[in-house]
Amino acid sequence: MPIPDSVKLRVAAAQINPLVGDINGNKKKILASVHEAKAAGVQVLVFPEMIVTGYPVEDLALRKSFSDASKQAAEEIAKEISKLGAGKMLVALGYLDRREKPLNALALIHDGKILARYFKRHLPNYGVFDEFRNFESGEGTLITRFMGVDIAVAICEDIWREHGPMSELATRKPGLLLVPNGSPYERSKDDIRLTLLKERAKQISVPIIYANMVGGQDDLVFDGDSIIVSAGGDVLTRAAQFEETLLIADIDVERTEAKPDFLINEDIAAPLDKLSNPVLALAISSALYPNFASSAPFFVNAPAPRVRYVEGSSSISVAIPPRVPKNPSPRTLLRPIFLFSSAPDTESSGFVMPSVSLNGMIDKASCGFPPRIPRTARPPNVLSSTSPR
Repeated sequence: MPIPDSVKLRVAAAQINPLVGDINGNKKKILASVHEAKAAGVQVLVFPEMIVTGYPVEDLALRKSFSDASKQAAEEIAKEISKLGAGKMLVALGYLDRREKPLNALALIHDGKILARYFKRHLPNYGVFDEFRNFESGEGTLITRFMGVDIAVAICEDIWREHGPMSELATRKPGLLLVPNGSPYERSKDDIRLTLLKERAKQISVPIIYANMVGGQDDLVFDGDSIIVSAGGDVLTRAAQFEETLLIADIDVERTEAKPDFLINEDIAAPLDKLSNPVLALAISSALYPNFASSAPFFVNAPAPRVRYVEGSSSISVAIPPRVPKNPSPRTLLRPIFLFSSAPDTESSGFVMPSVSLNGMIDKASCGFPPRIPRTARPPNVLSSTSPR
């Protein structure tokens, strides 16, 4: 039988909400996503950047005991994945590692073991990012052969620059690129991400699985917006913003000869069975806002968290969840605030009832707040207030 030129893989991005420092809690979320991915027949699963520790860890990275705990948790997760019966799945897991200095790391897990590690090369040191101060840069690129497909990896900032890992991978010619991310929300950031992914897919000629996190950490809010694009830059499927989701697609991947750094297996993937319900395949996790979507009509696109599945190809039209508008109303912009101030972030930190307050005329005017935020427009555990003029 002739060897096919392409392979169809079922891939997934686990868009979940970690808590910085809660390694045990994050581990449970990771394994829950693995369990659901296994039930859906996923073969390649990608988690966001440093999902084991949460992101950004800031100066926690400098504590050796913390990086040691992260490394140990990554090893334990690899073993637990195998115990769940998902050992044949390839899992890309972000975690904190360490040599002389901390490393923003990605583990490739298969059959209960960490088979390879990749370390982030481009460390952002602008805007809200301060990684250059705390982390050591990695070197080189990493490609593995799995189910006959040469799979490359990169971490977040690595894909924002045309040169370095991206130009090197373009020369090596892999068949698929996995990219864990910790990309915070900004107005119109979804357009910027998509333009970037289209450029990189065409530069390297590969489909890309872009997995981003959701949730709040200090002054940052992560909106998810995980995306899977074809080698031509077409959107195969895309996750909703501000929602925990397991994003799944069946994609056609070209078999290349990239001279991989290590071999997992050459076995061509068997034909896939379609999921019984292509859009709402499974129920996933607990909702970020269990009763919030119906009571907050100014929220854009707030369905219950779910598994989203599409049989991907560059020629089909995919129903993509609506984006936050380009010129959102002030009330729409409350959504990131409530994501930050509601469970699990605040409850896990011991804050039972957080408060959202605005102080001064400029703050109130810019957000268009009424004297008080209506109770129907916020989670039940969040208080709101404004100061006198």
